[in-house]
Amino acid sequence: NVEEFFVYETALPDGANAETFLSFAEKCDTIIFTSPSGARNAVLLAGDNIDKIRKKTLIAIGPVTAEAMEKLGITASASAKEYTDEGIIELIKGDVS
Repeated sequence: NVEEFFVYETALPDGANAETFLSFAEKCDTIIFTSPSGARNAVLLAGDNIDKIRKKTLIAIGPVTAEAMEKLGITASASAKEYTDEGIIELIKGDVS
């Protein structure tokens, strides 16, 4: 027998809205995605304004997130070599643009 139970659920945070998300996104040069669910939420919030995201430098924490981004129609400019916060910092220090 196999019993299935959910440890956690990924969901759009309470209070998240397109206007606030896009306002912050427009002020950024670079957007970092640390999970596939973060990328999905960004695309959901951007909606028809997805080009405002696409024109940014987009970084993925690793290949799983980069692949999810690609499937969502947003392409990672770069991925961290080490799939950690430190890996992202090292990538940024190396100038991803």
